[in-house]
Amino acid sequence: IMANLLVENDENGGFFRVNVDDVEGGDADAARALMRQVRAWSRKLRFVSTHYNASGMPVNAQPEKLVLITTPEVEASMDVDALAAAFNMEKMDVAPRVVSLPQEDWPIVGAVAILTTEDFFQVYDTVFETRQIQNPHGLYDNLFYHHHGIISLSRFVPAVLFTTGAGDTITVTDPAVTSVTVPSITNALGVTV
Repeated sequence: IMANLLVENDENGGFFRVNVDDVEGGDADAARALMRQVRAWSRKLRFVSTHYNASGMPVNAQPEKLVLITTPEVEASMDVDALAAAFNMEKMDVAPRVVSLPQEDWPIVGAVAILTTEDFFQVYDTVFETRQIQNPHGLYDNLFYHHHGIISLSRFVPAVLFTTGAGDTITVTDPAVTSVTVPSITNALGVTV
């Protein structure tokens, strides 16, 4: 269900896309470049921005809440091809938590990894109970287990998709100030001061 939510979020423009090279082929340079990108983005997400979440709200991410979602193949490439050659291992840490999704369940074509927060998936139980009913035919009880819930994802947290496809760009416009007006102040009686 959660893998399908990733696809739906991608189809609806929910990720900020960053172009990276494919790292599954064992290319050490590509693996190090991916780790540089993930590390840089984990620092960028500390600052409040409206660009990196689907809702366009001004949000940021705490570094200790970041989660990197990837495949075991990409994680292995990052470990073997990039970390094995590192002298300062602590400088190569990319996220506090890495979650691996099997390659056959990896939903987005061309996606290498997703950097988001632990608040990205929203999972809530609505019913969690067992009920029983007596079966008079066999003089035994039938048990019925009910587990109902809500599984969704938040469009209000930063979510960066590292992909071999095209990346997104941010256009910064400089608003020009053309005039300044004096604000009017109205007191509680409705009189303009």
